[in-house]
Amino acid sequence: MKKYLIALALLIPVIAMAGELNMAVTDDFVNSVKAVEENVEEAGELLDNAEETFYTLVDSIVELPEISTPKEEVMAVLDSVTKKKDIKAAEELYEKYLAETAAREEAFLELWNNSETKQGIVTYFNNSEEIALSIKEDAQRAFDLDTQVLKDLADLPEKFKAASEDIANQVKADPTAAFSAKKVLSAIKEANESLKATKEKATQQKETAGKLLNWLKDLV
Repeated sequence: MKKYLIALALLIPVIAMAGELNMAVTDDFVNSVKAVEENVEEAGELLDNAEETFYTLVDSIVELPEISTPKEEVMAVLDSVTKKKDIKAAEELYEKYLAETAAREEAFLELWNNSETKQGIVTYFNNSEEIALSIKEDAQRAFDLDTQVLKDLADLPEKFKAASEDIANQVKADPTAAFSAKKVLSAIKEANESLKATKEKATQQKETAGKLLNWLKDLV
């Protein structure tokens, strides 16, 4: 499971055991969190596919720096490690991946800013129109999803506040619900805190998709 889905995964079973509480307001917050996290995950998968295909096409005619470990493998390692020493190694692997992708983009931009090599890239993409259009479609869908995520995230602080206040008010009315309420409030808070990472991810993905779409304007 993706790290930015962990808080939600922890929250749902807590809600399921809170039978004496009315969970309607909390459910609204939970479902909203679930929607944005699923959308940002889908956008990430689309963007990964678009980038990989894009650079594979470019690499067919010009040489770009290699990515030593594919992103899906890097993220799988990050999502699975638990021991401190393994976490450090996973983070170093991720930093290496980021450095390699930055080097690849820098090399591409040098080629893109050269009129001769740019024309060669344009011609190659024109001759691979179906693949190029699929890249553009995936990048556009990712851009649209992340744009929607960032809009939806703006509503979540108010929903978090409403859910927290609703549970607190129920405890005031019925103190016997305090045990379940404590667990629910803790899980709601954790889910809310996870949204910072979701926002950062959506912002970064939108920026990357935007750059890809800008290049594709001259290619398809």
